Amino acid sequence: MKSIAMTLALAASMLSAPVSASSDTGGDLYTSLKRFVDSVEGEPPAPDDAKDAAMFQSVGYVLGVWDGIMIARVTARKDTSCMPAGVSNVALARTILRHIDATPKDRSTSSTIAVANALIEAYPCLKDTK
Repeated sequence: MKSIAMTLALAASMLSAPVSASSDTGGDLYTSLKRFVDSVEGEPPAPDDAKDAAMFQSVGYVLGVWDGIMIARVTARKDTSCMPAGVSNVALARTILRHIDATPKDRSTSSTIAVANALIEAYPCLKDTK
């Protein structure tokens, strides 16, 4: 039931505000994704409309990037073997968080670069240029 509520809140957030994660920094993305992971893992932070909206936008952004990469690779008939089917939004968020923890310079880059770097590092089949 909690995942349904999170999904509905995510959808409502995405409809009510423009998605502009690409202008945010990796640090902004990190903060929002950390809030999301904490919320899902049973340690929810205090409600805050602005932070919650940013959290849902960030999750939506990461999921959109993931889906976009998958669609592009499938239509181009490129390898997707390293990209697990059904990967959860929490798993993707943790992937980004681990990368930013290990690569502090990505906190000051755009969130686009931070997400791209994290996914390329985590999923080796994305490194090919064929």
